Amino acid sequence: MFSIAALLSLTACGASSSPQGSGTGDLLDKVKSSKVLSVAVASFPPLEYQDPANQEWSGVDIDILSKFASTLGAKLEVHSMAFPATIQSVASKRDDITANIFKTPERENVLAFSNPVIKYVEGIIVNSDFPRIPAATVEGLQGKKIATATGTAEQAFVPRIPGAVNQSYNSVNEAFLARSSGRVDATFQPVMYAEWAVQKNPSLHIKVLGPVPESITGKGNQAPAGYYGVAKGDYSKRFLDELNKFLVQEQSNGGLKQILEKYGLTDPSYLAGLGNQSGS
Repeated sequence: MFSIAALLSLTACGASSSPQGSGTGDLLDKVKSSKVLSVAVASFPPLEYQDPANQEWSGVDIDILSKFASTLGAKLEVHSMAFPATIQSVASKRDDITANIFKTPERENVLAFSNPVIKYVEGIIVNSDFPRIPAATVEGLQGKKIATATGTAEQAFVPRIPGAVNQSYNSVNEAFLARSSGRVDATFQPVMYAEWAVQKNPSLHIKVLGPVPESITGKGNQAPAGYYGVAKGDYSKRFLDELNKFLVQEQSNGGLKQILEKYGLTDPSYLAGLGNQSGS
């Protein structure tokens, strides 16, 4: 027979094995108890990329999420993969969060989104020496070969251009190299990516011809926002609440602005109008 002391001992052990807090076993509890926040990313400099000098992951999103992880008593752990796999990894809860993602109806089926983190302008990137495209218009893009990164929102733009052909590449850098070498006529990418690429590698010989017309991006998508994505459902709700509180605070106290400036992103439009917006 169990003694009263033994029963009390078992009860105490059971209580101590639960995570501190509400004990719901959700994402917030997981990160706090494991002291690790895992992020699934593809390489999109300057937001997330491996520093060639030391192979460490750097970038705007890496800095933001590292800072957020520290508020939870955790460290950021970066898992690199092809972009489409980042969504699958987070939706299946293999990883905790993904970064630098546009909101689309398809993605909203499997992910919940944070407040917007940064705004983009979608640009038409051409060869700076031999542009091949006369103007940043639908007519100028007709029949052209357009490079995009696999799995990105830009892939949906190309079928809206009569006669245009989409050429997919595994990364933004590969798309830029394809345009620089003349294998394609243009690439669709956020302007900040092109500006960063030229700053780091002037031999690319690329330039921004102009913004992608709204008739191609879709109404309201010419300057989309980037979000963080987590698994959809109650599992992520408390975590997402904490993340959004953190983002609002960093927006108001200038923390996000400082991180952007660290990577040479000084254009105020990157953060314009984000303070009052929310995710899903």
